[in-house]
Amino acid sequence: MERYKISIGDEKWDSYGNRRMETSRMLKLRMNKSIHLVDSIKLLLGKTQSLCLDGMGDVEEMQMLDHPNVESFRQLRFMKVNNCNMMKNLFSFSIAKRLCQLEELEVCNCKNMSKLIEEKEEAGESDILKFNKLRILKLIKLKRFSSLWYSEDTCQTSVGLVDKKILCPALEELKVDECHKLKYVFTSSMVKSCVHLKTLEISGCDEMEGIIEGTLTAEGGISSSIRVFPKLDSLKLKWLSKLRKFCCGINPIEFPSLKSLTIWGCCALNTFTFDDGENRVTPPHYLFNEEVILPVLEQLDIREMDNLERLWADQFVEHSFSKLTSIFLWKCPKLMNVFPLSMLTRLQRLVRLVIWNCPSVEEIISEGGGIRSSGGGGMPSLSPQFIQSDVEFPNLASLSLWKLRNLKSIIHHNKMHTVNWPSLKEMEVAGCHAVEMLFANSGETSSQQPLFWVNESSFPNLHQLTLRWNAGIKDILWHCQGQQHFVSPYFPNLKVVRVVGYPKQVTVLPSYLLSLSNLQTLEISHSSFKELIFQSEDGGEKEPASLLLSQITELSLEYLEELMHLWKEKEGFPNLKILHVEGCPELKVNLVPSSVSFGNLVTLKVRKCNGIIKLITHSTVKSLTQLQQMSLWYCENIEEIIQGGDDDDDDGISFPQLNSLELEDLPKLESFCSSDKYTFGFPSFQFLLLHNCPKMKMFSQGHSNTPLLHKVRLNRRGEAEERWEGSLDSTIQKLFREKHPMIEECENFKEEPSKPSSSNTQNLTKEVENFVKDQDSYSTSKEDQSKLSTSNTQVSTMENIEELTKSGELLHRIGFRVVCGTMSGCDVVGAAGGVVACGEASGGSVFEGPLGVMNTTIIAELQAKTMAVKVHNAFKESKVVFQ
Repeated sequence: MERYKISIGDEKWDSYGNRRMETSRMLKLRMNKSIHLVDSIKLLLGKTQSLCLDGMGDVEEMQMLDHPNVESFRQLRFMKVNNCNMMKNLFSFSIAKRLCQLEELEVCNCKNMSKLIEEKEEAGESDILKFNKLRILKLIKLKRFSSLWYSEDTCQTSVGLVDKKILCPALEELKVDECHKLKYVFTSSMVKSCVHLKTLEISGCDEMEGIIEGTLTAEGGISSSIRVFPKLDSLKLKWLSKLRKFCCGINPIEFPSLKSLTIWGCCALNTFTFDDGENRVTPPHYLFNEEVILPVLEQLDIREMDNLERLWADQFVEHSFSKLTSIFLWKCPKLMNVFPLSMLTRLQRLVRLVIWNCPSVEEIISEGGGIRSSGGGGMPSLSPQFIQSDVEFPNLASLSLWKLRNLKSIIHHNKMHTVNWPSLKEMEVAGCHAVEMLFANSGETSSQQPLFWVNESSFPNLHQLTLRWNAGIKDILWHCQGQQHFVSPYFPNLKVVRVVGYPKQVTVLPSYLLSLSNLQTLEISHSSFKELIFQSEDGGEKEPASLLLSQITELSLEYLEELMHLWKEKEGFPNLKILHVEGCPELKVNLVPSSVSFGNLVTLKVRKCNGIIKLITHSTVKSLTQLQQMSLWYCENIEEIIQGGDDDDDDGISFPQLNSLELEDLPKLESFCSSDKYTFGFPSFQFLLLHNCPKMKMFSQGHSNTPLLHKVRLNRRGEAEERWEGSLDSTIQKLFREKHPMIEECENFKEEPSKPSSSNTQNLTKEVENFVKDQDSYSTSKEDQSKLSTSNTQVSTMENIEELTKSGELLHRIGFRVVCGTMSGCDVVGAAGGVVACGEASGGSVFEGPLGVMNTTIIAELQAKTMAVKVHNAFKESKVVFQ
């Protein structure tokens, strides 16, 4: 066969999702016993280009799959081995020599594999395995794996993963994960052969001590730098608990193409590279010394480095780190500062700086140190330290300082160095409890140490400021002689403020918000405010935010679990265009009082507010002339969107701009408006999402005009599920009847006068309709139920129908059971449903099925209309109990 895709023991090749392995001849084997592998399949291995072995339970090495008459694997290009737990090695030396076409090899989850290639007296001392086309090598979760190569003759194991016996000159990507016995990846002698390596990721190797074993030396002498992996673009070192270094060398080490460097959880790593010879017994306590050259590094991500004290030495090669655009530091508990002052001149391209959870950091910029001046021996001539009164981060757009509990200042106690941030757009300060004042004018005397010394050119483009709880900050701008400075001149473009995580002891909003005259968007979240109020300047009566921040156009309130109301009567943000309320369970009945007007509101989103029953009143809704989008999600108790007014209020309500309405996961919602006093006009309405609103039986009692709406969307995600029955009300009613088939059955029963009927049957049908319409209206005590008698004909009902369901969810369908014979009471049958308990009747028959409805408690064996007639005829004197 010239073309084939064969899968034995598994469904198909696509389950691996590796499009790179698509070739004309593909074979996938998944079986516990290789004895089932017939010779004809083994013959295919001579031509197979893509091979996958999964769960080959008894295969110890690839030699067992070899056919004596065919040189197997010679055309193999892609190979994946997974869950072959008996394998101790993958290839013998003789088979490995055939793999001249191999491009990609992945081996994972083989718990007994200790090496890939085993030499069994087959190779001479000078023999070298050369995989000329191997581009990608992945070794994942091989817990006993220690090397690529092992010689049975000399009992020698290669020190590193890539050794002098094995060459991979085309290797571009190498990933090693959870190979716990491996101590090094490369030997120093083999680094030069990996000239095409672009991606290197080493993680979770418990015994890994270094990436390169041995000491690197430069061919040009001690003054020359060593170019390591000239095409390496991305380097990731993660969770290597014993890693002490990347490499050692007496020359500067240069990574000429490295753009992204990630180091996570390497707790023993104090420095990236060092000379561990006679001149240096212990490594320095900074990660990058003057011997590390990273001329094009753009992204630096360092996390959970327990022993890291400093990132950079005070002196370093001039062009190193000059292309950095992003720095992310997280959980470095011993780190004292981030930059030496001398380094700022090379951070001209830095765009993003994030420093999180580094509790020892007291300042971001340290004033000590400098750049190494001009040196000899071939090193580039370096400029002296440039000292100026103002320094700046010219391209920094985002700054986040989070949980730096000892941070006091950007440059500690030094007004000479005012730092300018001309491109900064977003800033976050959170959990920096030692900060006393956020900003202070560098031209004034402040008794408090500010985080930033500023002037009117320091933050010209700052757009968003996020302030989480910082215990020491009482105000954001220092003011003297009891006079409040307006912050706006210092932040002319500050439009968005986010207030996050304020504790219970803080009962009023931070007063600095009042000094932001340009503020447009206010977001308050995860705090304990009960009211949106400010303390008055004289400390007297508190004043509402809705009046003092009248310029606000967007308000977002999220997870304010103690917030009791947005604002009181006749208050409101008059210019509000966007309102988002989420996770505020103490908001009761209505979102806002009936006197509130929303004349400019464009978007309204309400989510997870379980105290709201009627969203807004009819008087408020008349002001929503600009509303375009309304979304309600996960509000457990909301019953209708618009609450009707007085009986004499008869009027039309129009939503001229509303084009989108989303109603999702509202278990008690019955209608948009239940009052029949209003007609509704939706001239722009085009999109309605209605999902999981089981009790919604109509859109509105009054007429609703929706000329542009032609479908109702029933799901948010996945392939669109849509319905339309000619009109909005017809569609919703149809959907409700499909969920509650008893209603439709009862209506059909009433429309057929030829069928036997009686007043009792009609009453019973009416009871079913009323029961669905308002389940909560029925009540009876368990004491009443225990006193049932055969002579009583009155109708009783349970105290709470919802007690019948253990989950407490709403009942969507009601079934029943008819029990005939003498009985003094009746038992509930099933998790939900009605029980008709009848008095003395002949035969003691038991009828199971729907009473004009579909039964959902037990299997229905009789049709609805027939069952209703039988109940009427057989049990005229019965007592009926809905239970």
